[in-house]
Amino acid sequence: MSTELDVVRAERAQPQDVGAQAWSRALTIIPWVALLIATLLIGAKWFPATRVVSWHYFEFAASRLFGSDGLHVLARHPELQFGPAAILVTKCIIVLGGAQQKLAFAYGLGALLVPTIWLLSRMADIERQSARGGVLIAGTVLLLPAWIELSFRSGHIDDGLALAATAFAMFAIAKRRPMVAGAALAFAVDSKPWAIAFVALLWVFQGREFIKAVSICAAVIAFAWAPFIVADSRTLKASSFSIANDPASALRFIGFHGARTPFWDRPLQTVLGFSLGLILVRSGRWPSVVLAALSVRLLFDPGAHHYYSAGLLLGALMFDALVAKYRVPWMTLAVFFCVVVPWFRFVGLSFSEQGGLRALGTLLAVVVVFRARQYEGASIPAPAATM
Repeated sequence: MSTELDVVRAERAQPQDVGAQAWSRALTIIPWVALLIATLLIGAKWFPATRVVSWHYFEFAASRLFGSDGLHVLARHPELQFGPAAILVTKCIIVLGGAQQKLAFAYGLGALLVPTIWLLSRMADIERQSARGGVLIAGTVLLLPAWIELSFRSGHIDDGLALAATAFAMFAIAKRRPMVAGAALAFAVDSKPWAIAFVALLWVFQGREFIKAVSICAAVIAFAWAPFIVADSRTLKASSFSIANDPASALRFIGFHGARTPFWDRPLQTVLGFSLGLILVRSGRWPSVVLAALSVRLLFDPGAHHYYSAGLLLGALMFDALVAKYRVPWMTLAVFFCVVVPWFRFVGLSFSEQGGLRALGTLLAVVVVFRARQYEGASIPAPAATM
């Protein structure tokens, strides 16, 4: 008799359980919808689509690639400074966006923040570690102004694609998917060449998994860049394109006062960023690679564009959510103070003071990541021995 009663009770309880599960799923979706709406509404209010100041570079590149320049476009226009993937994505937006292509460009780039943060939430396992959820929310609030600057004012889809692809690669690494990670990092490099420093993340893998990851990464990079290089070898020289040394740059603050980018600057950024990444990977701190590599880039970059901050803040948020143990995103907060706060006119900082804060924030980040504990999330064990 008791058995029959248990069955009846279970059957009656089942619909409630299903309803509770559905409600639980709905609640998990609400924060992501809220983040999407907040990003798009604030971006549209703060910077109307007419302010996407770099849109014309990407529109120009797409029209020339499929027009008069063809595969010579990057060689003939070294000022473009982005990769084939960014051009192709822009072309898709132009075709699909129609008369609203510029608006679609800004809104699409802004919306890219949501899957990027979602990937971090999955890596941080916020369902089991609720404290990580609080860190992620607070850090995302700090990241939001910089991402809106990247999307709605500057409109640098190359940086946005590279950062989102790198987050996806890190998620693939945590899930031990070497080929997916390699392809994602290759896409990041195909979008923005400075992302080559992030390829150090692939050294997390060992043995055959490492070979698979590096092979697919090299193949996808070659597939994207080889046609341009074969068509015009001057494409390789585009990396030497120089920009003005901004009075507010960290590079000027640390002692280089030349008018434009020094010849050694880009190679130093790449080699030092990649080398620090390898050291972090070997010491078990691979989620800190993005923060370290972008800290090096900003420290030695002659530019001081506000959209640079988005990548550094995302790297800091990765550190706070995946490595640090604190309930407050201290690294993201420190980077925000050093790199974003100087934007605001009411702060009233001189160019030299802005450069000094930028240098302080990047140096602080590099020091902290090397003193932090090892990543304790999904482990990447060595592959089993084979006969």
